Amino acid sequence: MHKPLSIQDLCLYFPNRTCFENFTSEVCFGSRIGIVGRNGAGKSKLLDVIRGQQPVSSGRVEIPEDVTIGYVPQLLSSFDSLSGSQRFHKYLTEALACNPNVLLLDEPTNHLDKRNRRNLIRMLDGFYGTVIVVSHDEQLLNRCINTLWHIDNGEIMKFNGSYRDFVMDRERRHAEIEQAVEGLGRQKRDMHNALMKEQKRAASSKARGQKSIRQGKWPLVKRTNNVGVTHDRKRVIREQKQELVDQLQTLQLPDKVIPTFSLPAEGVGDRILINIRDGALGYIASTKCTGGNNEREPLLSNINFSLSSKESLLIAGDNGSGKSTLIKALMDRSSVW
Repeated sequence: MHKPLSIQDLCLYFPNRTCFENFTSEVCFGSRIGIVGRNGAGKSKLLDVIRGQQPVSSGRVEIPEDVTIGYVPQLLSSFDSLSGSQRFHKYLTEALACNPNVLLLDEPTNHLDKRNRRNLIRMLDGFYGTVIVVSHDEQLLNRCINTLWHIDNGEIMKFNGSYRDFVMDRERRHAEIEQAVEGLGRQKRDMHNALMKEQKRAASSKARGQKSIRQGKWPLVKRTNNVGVTHDRKRVIREQKQELVDQLQTLQLPDKVIPTFSLPAEGVGDRILINIRDGALGYIASTKCTGGNNEREPLLSNINFSLSSKESLLIAGDNGSGKSTLIKALMDRSSVW
């Protein structure tokens, strides 16, 4: 157990952007919080603020004395011999070694295969304390999270429910506002058509009046102010439409990353680009660990394949099985033989 963490009027600014401002919340024991938002919105910075590693522009975060925080950072590119999964488990083991009752994780599934991701989700399901995680992983967010902090447009908005509920709620509200905007557009068009008819009727009435004057007949003149009323109503519609458009901007739907790329092959022709027979590869062991001698540590052996132009190759396997090592070997990295 631990006393609630208190966040009061939290603001974080940088010279060229506002991450978030005026955020207030309370984190009780057992909370399952997911921090979501676009890249660069300030999700990792918020974790750093909570663990006391990022000064704030204003506001405060109060961490009770009975809180012990374990932190697993986001894994960046590394050139050591450990796979992404091995490095993640190293950091997770270090975080759990302090017996935390609050666990902070930053994009924990980025380098995990399906099996390791399932294991992590089971571990988080069984974790007895509080979990705060930054993630884009919908499976993890739906399984392990019941509260979302969504960072967007300099605000942190709280949502109680799963990530699936969050997306459905935003899509519903987005559709409702779009329908309202379309309705205002129809009103404006109807008013414009009505005004055109009124102007046409007024022109016709004026022509008839002029004719009556010429004939010595004086028509009864009725003055109306429909044009002024119409313009006032148009102004109200413009204001309402702008308000709805502003609401749409605060209801940005979560990004769905669909990678697109092209690899031009002009001039390559039809030929074999890579041909490997009875290949083997591994990392060159550090001289510190081998008494001053470079030793070869085989990781993969009996490699046999060829790759022709205009063909595509998928490399699949568990974490630590040698996928990235094979790519590095093909790129002739010095750390791989």
